[in-house]
Amino acid sequence: METVKKIIKKGIEIESGIIFQILSEVSGNGDIMIIKSDGLRDSLTYSVIVSSHQNKFLPIRFDSEDIKDAIFKVLNEYGNFIND
Repeated sequence: METVKKIIKKGIEIESGIIFQILSEVSGNGDIMIIKSDGLRDSLTYSVIVSSHQNKFLPIRFDSEDIKDAIFKVLNEYGNFIND
């Protein structure tokens, strides 16, 4: 969870190269992260969702035209549920 914690605490820029690291850390924590693009909307919108397979928290979802913004918002909220 080091990459996720750094992003939350230090506001590190989310680059495309670390998205797979983020996915790996979230799944390694036993949770589920989904990133999807929805072509049916008027503009390209990304949905980022994190949920717990053990119902530790309600699903966290943000939609944005900026994928990095959606990921950051989800991780910022997700940070309330991960151990330091």
